[in-house]
Amino acid sequence: MRSRRFERESEGFALTITVVAYAELKEYLGRSGTTSLEITGGTTLGEVIQKLGLPKERIMSIVCEQKLEGLDSTVKDGCVYQILPLIGSG
Repeated sequence: MRSRRFERESEGFALTITVVAYAELKEYLGRSGTTSLEITGGTTLGEVIQKLGLPKERIMSIVCEQKLEGLDSTVKDGCVYQILPLIGSG
């Protein structure tokens, strides 16, 4: 038997997620670097990143619930996604 959460995520129901960006990526989300979004189940993180206007080439990793996520991962309802930028050295 499937959980209700799984059904919402896979059948196109509205989901709410939070995105937190760090360092120079914060400017894309406003002063706080945090935003909440209502999106459709089945949406990928790549689509969320594009919608927010975050530059994919500046993202080192995306973390949710202490797990690394890829741009092709589908979003999970209620999850807080932490977007970590590339760190340059010189």
